[in-house]
Amino acid sequence: VEFNFIFRIFYLLDALKLKYFKFDLVDNQIAQGWVKELLNKYPLPFVVINGLYIGGQEELQILYEGELVPAIVEKEYLKQCIICKKPKEGEECKECNVPYDFFKIPL
Repeated sequence: VEFNFIFRIFYLLDALKLKYFKFDLVDNQIAQGWVKELLNKYPLPFVVINGLYIGGQEELQILYEGELVPAIVEKEYLKQCIICKKPKEGEECKECNVPYDFFKIPL
């Protein structure tokens, strides 16, 4: 089951034609420290788009099914609500009542 979970995220990233990096934690001391710190808060895998942590496989799946990943990759949230496409005014969409970067999970 664990391998299916891991391969699912690679499938989603490949389907979206996104470039991604994976690394082996066994030989990477810097990554081990970073991951150990984050594992106290979040489960693996970590999905980061344009420097924004969006969660893991489950969160990526939700954004994928909502067809929102391309808008996040293209940083459309900086100009408009990626849900309703209304131009950005302030920090929250007045139509959807969500922050424009609602998909971002603070580290």
